[in-house]
Amino acid sequence: MSQESIGDYLLFAIAYRWISKLTYCANPNGDKNDYLWDILKDLHENGIWDDPVKNPIQLVYNPNMDFPSYNDSVDDKKKYLDAGIKEPEVPMTIIPTVKDVQFSGDFDFALLAQSPNYTPASADFIMDIFREYIEEI
Repeated sequence: MSQESIGDYLLFAIAYRWISKLTYCANPNGDKNDYLWDILKDLHENGIWDDPVKNPIQLVYNPNMDFPSYNDSVDDKKKYLDAGIKEPEVPMTIIPTVKDVQFSGDFDFALLAQSPNYTPASADFIMDIFREYIEEI
């Protein structure tokens, strides 16, 4: 697996089992998959186009084998997964377009990340708009 980085706060929350399910509202103007494929269940990613898609997360630890790379064979990946210790699956739904974003009050927490490495200061006003819809804790 890759080196830990600035965006890994979500993986730590999943590893500590603080998150039981995740709805990810992707940037509709971006690639919509700004996560690592190696966190996905069975190292499998369902393609993201215009409709919501489910890509469950399942972290795997295998101290006896090197983590497979993206281009490794299906058999090599299967060997790693079969011999690994698997965390509980965390359902993740990816919402790729604005038209599919719906909120009926059923979320426990909402998270908006401000990444100085990636987000220009001109986008800071979005945080103020987001605050109108949440209770900060």
